[in-house]
Amino acid sequence: MLADPGRLIGLHFFNPAERMLLLEIICGKQTSDQTLATAVAFGRSIK
Repeated sequence: MLADPGRLIGLHFFNPAERMLLLEIICGKQTSDQTLATAVAFGRSIK
């Protein structure tokens, strides 16, 4: 168990990542909006 389940998120890079510029962000039932926003900002920052 996580101490703060709101911080759980998954990032799935499609293969090959350098040719398929697609990132899937997977949220849990309790993933917070802040955690989702951080993951989206990360994805945008790495393009």
